[in-house]
Amino acid sequence: MKVGNNPDLANALTHAATGKPPAKTGTADATLRVGGQAHPPGASVTLSSSVQQAATTGRVQGDFDAAKVDRVKTAIENGTFQVNAGVVADKLLENASEILAHARANRQ
Repeated sequence: MKVGNNPDLANALTHAATGKPPAKTGTADATLRVGGQAHPPGASVTLSSSVQQAATTGRVQGDFDAAKVDRVKTAIENGTFQVNAGVVADKLLENASEILAHARANRQ
C-alpha cells in the first residue's frame, strides 16, 4: 500500500464499476475529489479494463502469485523468512520521492 491512498476514491471507483453502493466512510459530502478537482455525484467515469476486472473479481490478473504467497507463508511459519532491509529502504525512499514530487507539482 502506498502512502496517501484515498479510500473514498477506491469506493467510488468500485461503485462505478459494479453498481454496488459505496462503503460508508463517515463523510456526508458525496462529491468525489480527484486531483484537486470536484466531481459531483452522477459525473461520468471511464474505468480501464484492469479496474473493471479488479472491481468484479477482487483482483487484477498478473498481480497475485499464490505460489509466492505460500512460499512466504511457509518461510514465516518456519522462522526462515528474512526481510531485505535494502529493498524496504528503497521502496520507502521511492514513495517519499513520489509524495514530494506530487506536493511540488501541486504548489505550481
